[in-house]
Amino acid sequence: MLQHGRVDTESIRSKTVEVYQQGPDAVFEFVCELVTQFAAQVEALSVRVAALEAENAAVKAENAELRSRLDTNSRNSSKPPSSDGPGVKPRPKSQRKVSGRKPGGQPGHTGHTLRLVDEPDEVKVHVPSRCRACGQNLQEVPVTRRERRQVVDIPPVKALTIEHQAETKRCPCCGV
Repeated sequence: MLQHGRVDTESIRSKTVEVYQQGPDAVFEFVCELVTQFAAQVEALSVRVAALEAENAAVKAENAELRSRLDTNSRNSSKPPSSDGPGVKPRPKSQRKVSGRKPGGQPGHTGHTLRLVDEPDEVKVHVPSRCRACGQNLQEVPVTRRERRQVVDIPPVKALTIEHQAETKRCPCCGV
């Protein structure tokens, strides 16, 4: 009568007519049988609904947790700014207002630059040995121009170790 959740009305109609012809006791038993089948299906459906509600609650909790993870960025978590992805504006680097002047030395300002030293500690001469275009040997060709550039390096810091030695002497007069 009930197959795969659908009611077979034709078979119920024919069974009802058949039971009706058998008398009131048969009708009562038929109704009890239908109610029992219906109650069993309702019970099965309520168990299924409870399982679906529990599954739905778990999915909602997982969804909320994943959404909260998606909403994190470098400003509201310990994630680095590089993990924010493309299209996210970086935090402003400076709160300074634009002055309208060009960067660098302003007109009228006397510049200060590091002057070349007349006697550097070391001189390295870079001589081209061959022409970079044709490969001709340039060893015997006279120099036409010399360009000077100087690099000022701070020597590496070296630890200075001082050893202190204390001498002991005996007085030849008093023996102390």
